Amino acid sequence: MSGIKRPVALIDMDGTLCDYHGAMKRDMLKILSRHESLNEEFHKDKRTYITNRMDMIKNQPNWWLNLEKLESGFEILEMLHSLDFENHILTKGPTKTTAAWSQKIEWCKENIPEHIDHSVLMTEHQEGKGLVYGKVLVDDYPPYVLSWLKYRPRGLVILPNQRWNANFTHPNVIRFNDKNKVKIKEALQAARHR
Repeated sequence: MSGIKRPVALIDMDGTLCDYHGAMKRDMLKILSRHESLNEEFHKDKRTYITNRMDMIKNQPNWWLNLEKLESGFEILEMLHSLDFENHILTKGPTKTTAAWSQKIEWCKENIPEHIDHSVLMTEHQEGKGLVYGKVLVDDYPPYVLSWLKYRPRGLVILPNQRWNANFTHPNVIRFNDKNKVKIKEALQAARHR
């Protein structure tokens, strides 16, 4: 496609390409006292001792580098590659865990196949994803999806299926699962040529 600008796709990392939540849950369970239990919504818990524990976990050496890959995210990435999108990994850099910034870039270099050309973009605040241009966003987190759609009312969002977004719906959002891959590919093709 020389001479023709390729359409831009933005792909999230945590909860989309890598299993941040699973790793955090595993490590939170390791440091519970015998009198505690872990609520499934622990990541939304704003109590200081919970957020401090999460910060401590995220600051462990190479914690981000060791996150497991999520197969569904890589399926979507391969689909975008096959349709000749310009792929940008768009991730939020944690403000209290600055080591995560370089580790996220390293994770992409180690885990994204060489045949998929991509760049890594990081933002520091909630509205940051909304400020980045793309025809397509792949993200699991509804607040980031809504932030992006606020600026892209015709944009297409592919939502990897996660427990925390099970009830989220929006006319521009298609939930990714094993049963609707053809529908997603058709929607991506339409977005590509729009």
